[in-house]
Formats: sequence, structure tokens, C-alpha cells
Amino acid sequence: MELLQLNMWQGRLASQIIELVDDQKPDFITAQEIYRGGDTVLAPENMFTLYEKIAERYPFHSFSAVNALRIAHSEAQFGTAIFSQYPIIEESHIFTHGAFVDDLSVGSDVHNSRTLQTARVDIKGKELQLITHHGHWVPDALGDDTSVEKMQIIANYIQTLDIDTPLIFAGDLNVIPESPAMRPLDGILTDLIASYAIKTTLSSFRNLKDIACDHIMINDSVKVDELYALEQTVSDHKPILLKFSI
Repeated sequence: MELLQLNMWQGRLASQIIELVDDQKPDFITAQEIYRGGDTVLAPENMFTLYEKIAERYPFHSFSAVNALRIAHSEAQFGTAIFSQYPIIEESHIFTHGAFVDDLSVGSDVHNSRTLQTARVDIKGKELQLITHHGHWVPDALGDDTSVEKMQIIANYIQTLDIDTPLIFAGDLNVIPESPAMRPLDGILTDLIASYAIKTTLSSFRNLKDIACDHIMINDSVKVDELYALEQTVSDHKPILLKFSI
């Protein structure tokens, strides 16, 4: 099976993302910075309907919104998403910081408003736990004390889950493997970005080097076949592809 991890850069390159999805055809996608326009955004080919365009290709999908943006007479929600070719039998999300903002504006914006999104998937009688998150952001890729605090919330949550059920935690965590913020997950999950020595997960749109801020992490019940960063330019982040079995 294959999982694609991608920060979608608010869908600025929506058509290129769709081309990538059609080319790779991964079984699962974990996405951050994605809009869902529903029935209110009338222009079909734009950044605000990227969720719907991907959902056309995946029979099962889940969305976790952190805010809603009013555009003329339309509304688009912004957040994270999980797409699956297999049935999602349970989904949930918790806010690690902030709360949902119904009408986003300069005055109502909550900086670093974030959710931790989970989905339990039934794969022909076997369960897989998928988790995605857009991490707390500060200019320093090592993070700060708040980065550690927020990741500890995530580690505490993951420890409440069934350790024997295969689990994949994927997202743009906004910190590099060496960050103190990654340490709460030590001994709980294996960070494949560190294991495979991926030097950067940022694309050429970012004039930065050696910042591997996107992560795919697994528990011991997931077997890795391959992991690599794709070179297609679809975002300011590189798509990360995991080939695995359970």
C-alpha cells in the first residue's frame, strides 16, 4: 500500500496536485493546508475546491477544519484532510491549540490554530490508524517551548490508542528531526524521515536547505517497504511517499 503526505500550500498549485494524485494513485493521502468549498464555491477549478477534487477520486475521506473564510457569497473551510481508498470506520479530531473560527478575518484569526485529526480504516478486516497534524510554527526549525508542549499533547493522545493496531502519523510538523519537540514521541513511534536521512522536505519554492519538517512516523505494527521524497513541484513542500504493509 502507499500513503502520500503533502502540505498542499493552500492549493496554489491545485491542478499540479491533482496530476500528482492521478499519477501516483496512493491508497491514502494525509494533507495539510487544504480548503473545502462545499457547494458554495461556484468556480470548480480553484484552490478552494481542492478537497472536493481529490474526494472525487477517493470514496472515503475526512476533513478537520480550523477556520472558515467568507468569499463574496461563498464560504471555504481550511484545515487538514485524510483520503482513503478503504472504509473509514471512525474519525475524530481535537484542537491542540485555538478553536474553530467561523468567519476568519484579521481580527478573528488565531495564530497556530491546530487540530490533531485521526481516522480508523478497515483494510479487508484489518485496522489501520491514520493521524495527521499541521504542527505549531515558529521561525526556528528547532521549534520552541510551545512546540514541545504541543507535541507532548500529541504523544499523550497516541499513548491512549491501541499499540498493537498499525498506526501512521504523518504531517507537516514544522520542526526538524533533531528538534526537542520531537522527543516526546521517542519510544512511541519511529520517525522515518530521520531513519531514511531525508535532508529536506521543502521544494524549490523555499530558498531553504536541510529543513526536513514533514514527517511520517509509524509504530512497530507497520512494515516499511520504501520511503522517499518526490521531485514533482506541487507545493512549497515536497510530496513524501511511503510504501508499506500491515
